[in-house]
Amino acid sequence: MKQLIITFSTTNMALFMEKVCKEEKKEGRLIPLPKEISAGCGLAWMTKEKNQEEWKEFLSNHAVSFAEMVELEI
Repeated sequence: MKQLIITFSTTNMALFMEKVCKEEKKEGRLIPLPKEISAGCGLAWMTKEKNQEEWKEFLSNHAVSFAEMVELEI
């Protein structure tokens, strides 16, 4: 099943993402960075919600900066 993976440049931003998503009840969880992706801090957000435009708007509205957003078969 394809999942949306969001990567971050820093661990602090990944943890901030987790906090914001928990508060806003957004589906997903932090995972170790998949080996298919060679960027970021070593953590990524994984979610079944694959609408990238909605995620970009959500992240922007909550001051969460991300490095990359990709769909992967996990």
